[in-house]
Amino acid sequence: MYYLQAFLFGITVAIAIGPIALLIMQIALSHGFRAGALAAAGAAAADFLYALVAFGIGASVVDNLQAYSGRIEIAASILLLILAVYLLTQVYRRHGKSVEQAKATGPFTVFLLTASNPLTIVMFVAFAGQVMPAGGPVMVVGMATATFLGSLLVQLGLSAGGAVLGKAISNPRIINGLNILSAFGIGAFGVGGLIVYS
Repeated sequence: MYYLQAFLFGITVAIAIGPIALLIMQIALSHGFRAGALAAAGAAAADFLYALVAFGIGASVVDNLQAYSGRIEIAASILLLILAVYLLTQVYRRHGKSVEQAKATGPFTVFLLTASNPLTIVMFVAFAGQVMPAGGPVMVVGMATATFLGSLLVQLGLSAGGAVLGKAISNPRIINGLNILSAFGIGAFGVGGLIVYS
């Protein structure tokens, strides 16, 4: 039962359409499913890390991170703005070139962006407070793995959607336009974070 709850929690964490979801879809749109899947694995790995900390060491440790949530949010918002500018420069650089020539954002970058999201911290604190297993390290790792698998399932779905969209659209201008929209969407999340926490 605990494992199923953790799996469903992983799905819940990943299903919200935010900057990470937009980023994964954008990567898959421009670079195909493999690149999107690597980005998806980076996001799910961050969820695994938080799950491991929350279930293993306890919600109180993760809860202590909330004291720094404002600073973390500002740093994450700045990272999102930098990423948005980077994505826009990639569209500009490949103007008139094939879409595949632009470099994809790596899984480690996606991992860092996911891990720096204070909302993720809050969600894991709340969940760990409800479901704190007493089964020792094996159960902790099992629950963290179940959370990872739930998150990865959704992230791979986002990647597949982006890849299918990329194959369905053969016009590089349309793909570039969608990438510009994605970059502005990611940037909007960054601006929103700065407005709220500054």
